[in-house]
Amino acid sequence: MRKLDEKTVYKGRRVTLKVTNYEEEKKVIPIEHVVVKDSVVIVPVKFNGNIVLIEEERPVIEKMTIACPAGLIEDGEKPIEAAMRELEEETGYKAKKLTFLRKTYTSCGYTSERQYFFMAEGLYITKQNLDDAEVNIKVKEYKEEEVLKLIADGTIDTSSAVIALLDYFLRKG
Repeated sequence: MRKLDEKTVYKGRRVTLKVTNYEEEKKVIPIEHVVVKDSVVIVPVKFNGNIVLIEEERPVIEKMTIACPAGLIEDGEKPIEAAMRELEEETGYKAKKLTFLRKTYTSCGYTSERQYFFMAEGLYITKQNLDDAEVNIKVKEYKEEEVLKLIADGTIDTSSAVIALLDYFLRKG
C-alpha cells in the first residue's frame, strides 16, 4: 500500500485519532489509527516469590481489575526508566533489578502503541506516589499459585497483565 495523505481528526490529552488514506490497486483505503505513547508493564516479584499486583478501578470498562503495575513512557524517557518510575508510583516499591521480558504491539489493527514488559526483583519499600487519575489503587501480594488461578478463571483479564504474567511463568519454568 502507498500512503497518500493523513489527517488528524481528534487530538486529546492522551490520544490522537488520525485517518490515513492509502492506495492499493487504484483503490483508496482509509485507515483510522489511534496515536498514544508507548507503555510499560511490570511483574514485581518479592524475595519470597510472591507477585505484587494492583487492584484498580477502570472507569472505561466500569469495573475493578487486578493487574500488573503499568503506565505510559514519557517523552525522552527510556522504557526501563518508565518501568522503574511506574513501579514506584503505583506500588510504593523500587527494584534493585529490572529484567526486560518482551515488547508487543497492543493492537496493531488500530494503534502503533508498543508495550515493554519487565520483571522487577529485589523489591524494597519506598512510597507510593499515584497520579491524579489513580485514586483507587490497592497493592496486593499473591502467591504464584493464586496468580495462575486468577488468570485461568478470568479474574485477571487485561491483556497486558495476562501477557506479562504468563511470560514471567514461561521464563521461570
